[in-house]
Amino acid sequence: MCSYCIGPFIEATFFHKPTKTLLVTDAVLQLPAEPPAIIDTEAVLETASDVKGQLADDTPENRRIG
Repeated sequence: MCSYCIGPFIEATFFHKPTKTLLVTDAVLQLPAEPPAIIDTEAVLETASDVKGQLADDTPENRRIG
C-alpha cells in the first residue's frame, strides 16, 4: 500500500427515486475521523467556516467538520 493513500475508495452511482435524480461519482472516499496529514488544511478550514472565503480557526474540531 502506498504511503500517501487515504483509505479505500469506490466508483459509485446513486439514484434518488422521488426526484429521479442520478448522481454519478468518479470516486467515493472513506476518510478517517482524524484527517491525514496529506489533506490540504486550508481547504478543510475553509469548508468548516460559516463565512465563504474565510478560514475557520485551526482546531481539531474544525478539521473534523471540514
